[in-house]
Amino acid sequence: MALLFFKRAGSLGLIAAALFASARAEPAKPAQGAPYRAIMFESPDIIEKLKVSGLWFPDQVKPYSGLSGAAIFIFSNTETGETFSAAINAVALLPKDYWKSRGVPDFNEFDVGALVDKVRAEGIVEIRLSSETRAKIADCGTSVSKSGPREKCLKFGTAIVDIQDVDFDGKKEFVFRQAESSQRGVDAYEIIELPYDKYLQEKSRRKPMNAIDDLSEINISKRQLILHNSGGACSSANEVYSGNPEQGSVLTLTHVQQYVTDPQSSACYVEDYEVQEQPDGQGQTFKRVSRKLLK
Repeated sequence: MALLFFKRAGSLGLIAAALFASARAEPAKPAQGAPYRAIMFESPDIIEKLKVSGLWFPDQVKPYSGLSGAAIFIFSNTETGETFSAAINAVALLPKDYWKSRGVPDFNEFDVGALVDKVRAEGIVEIRLSSETRAKIADCGTSVSKSGPREKCLKFGTAIVDIQDVDFDGKKEFVFRQAESSQRGVDAYEIIELPYDKYLQEKSRRKPMNAIDDLSEINISKRQLILHNSGGACSSANEVYSGNPEQGSVLTLTHVQQYVTDPQSSACYVEDYEVQEQPDGQGQTFKRVSRKLLK
């Protein structure tokens, strides 16, 4: 994932103009593996004082999401005029009912080029970023953890890009949805910090921020981010990362629950481990606190 940084709207204006001109052009058929012609997009909705537009380069068709590919998101501050951008992979901009509403019952029957041409023929794609499409705080109670009904979780919506506090540090980050890019074909999320210093800052590329998907749980009540690794009936695991207010945005692995098969009896067990940092800060120790037969 590559990022593009701009501080002055003038610089971006020249580059964006060139990109948009290229998007309108009719280039020769792309070489094998190269992205197809760009599709322009924009949103009528303003999020956190930012207007969103950009260019989309679909180069594949996902089974459920349809067209997918890299996109350059351009953000313009409606108050200051500052502009910046980010390039994100595996973006699917079209709503689920896009093709059926246009008389195409199965988009999988078309190749990428044909679908791109159909979208481009309609002009600029409009993406919705209204409050209805953005993340909501709701009761947890998912199968990922044993969260009680009164505990609150942050649950992502359908918006292709959102702005939320994911790591409990009181500062919001960009949340980009990546179509069918994680385990079992669920959506993954690219997390990038907002440009408080006029630049975009990529979040640390380590767990848990680089592994959030639609199976994860963001427990606001407990200040915990839970990653669910789905590996089958008896080969899954839950990793619990906890936030410490004294450490700012640092999320630390504190608990692991894993499902294991006994090699002798083939029975499935659930094992719980407490995770502690080594006193010297070099590594972690895992202490098993329970082992139960899964009935």
